[in-house]
Amino acid sequence: MDYFDILKEATFHRKWFLMWPERWESCNPQLDLNWEITSFIDNGWGKVPENPGVYCFFVQPEKANLFDTSYLIYIGKTDRTLRIRYREHYRDMQNNRIRPKLYPYLVQYAPYIKFCFAIVEPPNSPFDIEQHLINSFLPPANPQVRGELGDIVNAF
Repeated sequence: MDYFDILKEATFHRKWFLMWPERWESCNPQLDLNWEITSFIDNGWGKVPENPGVYCFFVQPEKANLFDTSYLIYIGKTDRTLRIRYREHYRDMQNNRIRPKLYPYLVQYAPYIKFCFAIVEPPNSPFDIEQHLINSFLPPANPQVRGELGDIVNAF
């Protein structure tokens, strides 16, 4: 592989992340979330509960014993069940359905994708918790950030 091939491949895998410690410190979703994790590509839906909640996708290489090296790429919510939402994302990936922001990550890094989820019980709202987490962590596949005046679409 020559220099230009390496450069082309590296450009294909270049991703943009915003790391903002002040935002991380502001994360307090007013609820202790009990996160669980399962593999995504291995169809780990059996571990996902039939409850509403919040979820996220992240890339975790699990190589070279680098502890918990991971890259948060997306945060979502569902008022239906987490299991249904997991299966929808999995089916969309298998059928090449395009989700412009999330799909490229799921395909490019499929063996390393993890699905992390937390049940949200009433009266708490998965929507409010999702928005708080998105605003705190700014994952690259979530295009919207809530501002004081409303949604800021593609803010960064």
